[in-house]
Amino acid sequence: AKGSNSESFWKKHCDAIVLIKPEAEGAKKARKAQTCSHCQTIMYPGPEGSSLNHKRAYCSNGVKQVSKAGNEVPPWPQPEGIFTAGKTFHPHTFYVTVQDIYERYCSPGAEPPPIASMEAVAFAKLLASR
Repeated sequence: AKGSNSESFWKKHCDAIVLIKPEAEGAKKARKAQTCSHCQTIMYPGPEGSSLNHKRAYCSNGVKQVSKAGNEVPPWPQPEGIFTAGKTFHPHTFYVTVQDIYERYCSPGAEPPPIASMEAVAFAKLLASR
């Protein structure tokens, strides 16, 4: 069969292994993992109550996931400590962060770092939008 140019040899050997997993009847389809609309991380990778899970209303940087008042949500990730639990704004930390970014990137004679951190870029976008 090998030298006869027929497909019977190949059909016999290729059909020995099933390449597609057959779906069992009544089997449930796997659900797509929920992702946060703000930080784009998987919301619940761990078991219920795990510290790996995303908080319900706010992200790891303390910013709310969605603003119900129609205001824009600040870009992710914001520097740590400016927002807490999606409800509290800390003006002193905000001021210190503004001062730090100004001294690093804007003050005359200062040589900025070669790459800005994601937090610095997101914070600058927040300042520019307001």
